[in-house]
Amino acid sequence: MQTVALGYRRSLGVVAVLVATLALHTLVRTPAQGAATVQSGRIGGSDRYETARLVAEQAFASGAPFAVLARGDAFPDALAGSYLAGAAAAGGGKRGPVLLTTGDHLSPSASTAINNLHIGGVLVLGGVSAISDDVLVQLDTMKVQHKRIGGATRYDTAKAVAEALGSDAVGKLDGDRTAIVATGANFADALSSGPISFVDGFPTILTSPGSLAPQASQALRDLHIVHVLIVGGPAAVSTAVEAEIKALGITKIDRFAGRDRQDTAQQIASFELAKLGFGATHVNLARGDDFPDGLAGGPHAGMDSHASGAPILLTDTPTDLGSAARAYLASHDAAITSVDGLGGPAALSQSVLDEATGIATCQSMAMTSSTSSSSSSSTTSTTANSASTIDGNKPCTAPTSTTGGSSSTGTATSSSSTTPATSPTTTAALLPCPFPGTIPCNP
Repeated sequence: MQTVALGYRRSLGVVAVLVATLALHTLVRTPAQGAATVQSGRIGGSDRYETARLVAEQAFASGAPFAVLARGDAFPDALAGSYLAGAAAAGGGKRGPVLLTTGDHLSPSASTAINNLHIGGVLVLGGVSAISDDVLVQLDTMKVQHKRIGGATRYDTAKAVAEALGSDAVGKLDGDRTAIVATGANFADALSSGPISFVDGFPTILTSPGSLAPQASQALRDLHIVHVLIVGGPAAVSTAVEAEIKALGITKIDRFAGRDRQDTAQQIASFELAKLGFGATHVNLARGDDFPDGLAGGPHAGMDSHASGAPILLTDTPTDLGSAARAYLASHDAAITSVDGLGGPAALSQSVLDEATGIATCQSMAMTSSTSSSSSSSTTSTTANSASTIDGNKPCTAPTSTTGGSSSTGTATSSSSTTPATSPTTTAALLPCPFPGTIPCNP
């Protein structure tokens, strides 16, 4: 088992299949020094498809040249989608959102997002049994170019997605090509690692729990992977799978294995901050017992903090924040200035979002009462807590590390997702296509 060294730097080598039209810029953020006010926002619609639209329009307010389209009522194909949505950045290009649809027709919410974001090309994940050709016909009617990336099984689709851009598009950790390996039998662990896959270009490769799927084994070889991040404990990805990965000559392996999916999520979040340069001032919160909102939230989390990334924590249930999320929020309360809830109140209750905000609010003095003001709409809500009496809150102290983003001190400012999404004014003709020869994004 290898320990990841500090000072990770992602390779941004030019990729032959991508157009290096936009340079990426990294800013420097000093986390808020014990913010006494933490703001919360909600990005949630009437259903999972509408939430995905709102999340996309928040994260890509200036438009996007392409989108990844996944089925919203089945998780396997979509788990690998965050990698493809962010992989264009390896060549300096623009990224795109993940949109959700039903299997037999394009969801109205996805259609609206495609129009609002002036998307010219769509990568459709999964075979015809996942997303029918009728959906592609609808895209044709909208004059939107498309390409299907899928296989006979979830493992075939994950392999196809991972290999879609070739090995040169794979991100590097300490100079080594790196991939995420997760179970294809459940969604929870791959949800939490979605922002890593999006920001750092680590493909998510799915395997069966008990033995390394042949497709996963082939993908690891095809992509010349040197370093593997296993998400989930032995029940999700067995020690036998880990041994099979090592047998391929891959000796750099890190495993994130918590007591449960929520604990694994907070371990991944800590890794993102400590090793990958993710921002510490913002946290995303998604339902841990279902997948759609966290799935669509991967690119959103990746675009947070000026695209340096922000973690996704998972709740126990829609009405229970859970001990793992509580522990993470309490241990980082000196840095956190904003919390975004992904999904409507049925997916993430207001009491859970309020509790998360309260725990993240550090106290500069002893308080015996709390006051709050809130506003909400069908798309977003904002809550500002002036004080909190949550047990375990620490006094406000200056954090000891810095992460990427813009500077912030004292009282928190509103996160990007506390502002309602608006339709961008950028036209598709002004946006570069990251997949020349694959999807002509600007027909």
